[in-house]
Amino acid sequence: MRFGESKCPFLNNILANLDLESIFEKAFNKTFGKPTLLEPQPQPVKLVPDPQMAEAGNWLKIIHHPSVTVILGGRGKGKSALGYRLLENLRWTAKPYVIGLPEHAKKLQPDWVGMAASLEDVPPEER
Repeated sequence: MRFGESKCPFLNNILANLDLESIFEKAFNKTFGKPTLLEPQPQPVKLVPDPQMAEAGNWLKIIHHPSVTVILGGRGKGKSALGYRLLENLRWTAKPYVIGLPEHAKKLQPDWVGMAASLEDVPPEER
């Protein structure tokens, strides 16, 4: 009796219609990491510039580190939104600090934002 044959005629009919060698080869290749033609091939990674890094670069042309930045404007003009956006964009250049907020406001700030009562309280290595 050959590989893929059975004493049962019904089973022989089913086995005759299967390409067992191909099935075993695909299972073997999948188990041991060899790609088969049916598996999708990895596509090359497309590098796209990060828009946030580009925006941070634009701000760094205007705001030079180390510096103190004051944002002025009328009520409802977006001072807080601009300040937070600057924090997000410039956080990799130096550790940002918020000066003069009450201590209970610390829990409202991200953990990467430092707090100090005055500018003199900011550690010199983080200025």
